[in-house]
Amino acid sequence: MLARSLPIAALLALPVVASAQLLNPSFETAGTAGHAFANWEQFGGNIYRVEDPLYQLPYDGDALGKVFGNFDGQQQSDSGIYQFVPASAGEQWTGSINVLHRTDDALQGGNLGLMVLSWQDANGAEISTDTQVLLDANSETDFWYSYELSGQAPAGTARIGFYVLFLQFADDQFPFGAPGAMFFDLAGLEKTGGGCAPDINGDGAVNTQDFIAFLNLWVAKDSTSDWNNDGVVNTQDFVAFLNDWVAGC
Repeated sequence: MLARSLPIAALLALPVVASAQLLNPSFETAGTAGHAFANWEQFGGNIYRVEDPLYQLPYDGDALGKVFGNFDGQQQSDSGIYQFVPASAGEQWTGSINVLHRTDDALQGGNLGLMVLSWQDANGAEISTDTQVLLDANSETDFWYSYELSGQAPAGTARIGFYVLFLQFADDQFPFGAPGAMFFDLAGLEKTGGGCAPDINGDGAVNTQDFIAFLNLWVAKDSTSDWNNDGVVNTQDFVAFLNDWVAGC
């Protein structure tokens, strides 16, 4: 969800709210050993910490991030940063980020900026994702866009991955990858609801439909039916779910 878009000159009037879940959410602390930011993992290339207000004024604090493509000729080349936070099935979470691209280096072609909430099990396997497009070639330049993305942790969730991604695409016009850079600042990830783990279908009620939904997952040995998060789908998971289902929420 797009919360607001503001010209850079309006930033000083904004209240700033930091994340209680993410570490180094405003990218103030530099990383080491090939990491642009402390506490953040990264992949791909061309991810930088910027601390120069004459070059780019941050949304918050003294520093911000910048990412652009690898220009490696691949049809799609991805870069990004991420953190993991413990989470449990049924919980409601909201992620947030502020992004900008500038007139002098605007996104072109099919390039995209994305925010992703990745719901993962105890083994790190991805169960499902929620995704928000942050920027593309049609986004207005020289504005800070503030986005929020909410989702509910599915059955089997043990952690949530918060990702800020930049996808560069090559085409006939840009055979080595389309140009453009995304600036980003003040990330957030908050638990907004306690949730109800046995409400498998997320309809707000614990009933026979949830029991059947879990049973189908369990019979199929789906990782989301690993109810006790021990890495194995077996009778113990069925009993654990049954106890939670009987207890309700």
